[in-house]
Amino acid sequence: QRIMEEAIFSVRRYIEGDFSCRLPDNGAGSLYVLFDSVNRLSTALQSRNESLRHAKEFLKDTVSDISHQLKTPLAALRLYMDILSGEPDNPETVRRFTARSMQSVSRMESLIQTLLKLMRLDTGNVAFQLRPHSVKELMEEAAQDLLVRAVQEQKQLLIEGDPHEMLI
Repeated sequence: QRIMEEAIFSVRRYIEGDFSCRLPDNGAGSLYVLFDSVNRLSTALQSRNESLRHAKEFLKDTVSDISHQLKTPLAALRLYMDILSGEPDNPETVRRFTARSMQSVSRMESLIQTLLKLMRLDTGNVAFQLRPHSVKELMEEAAQDLLVRAVQEQKQLLIEGDPHEMLI
């Protein structure tokens, strides 16, 4: 009876999120096999809770970072609009700051799309499909964002490795 009361107490603590206690699993018989299984289940639940906590923390930090990043192109866009409204008869100024405005709008669109994707991931509305993908294609795609800056700084991007390598 005492062992069962201890087991009930431990299971109730597991339900409340306290995984610090363990059921006795060093005896013989089916009851101790059950206790061992409950202990393993407790460990799995604890691990899952920790993973969920880290994922939520990551999501919170990422959303905060994106919202902060949105402020920069928005402020730039406001400045460009002020410049444009002050010099409507100067076609070179209009052309230059219209192009910069479009860059800021594109950056904001990209950040908002990333934010929306994160929200869909968080709500479970995105289903992942595992499929092989070329490492070379992934690297080239990732390098595209860096290519403009590398050219401006007169640098080269080098990607080395087996061009036929696949990720699964």
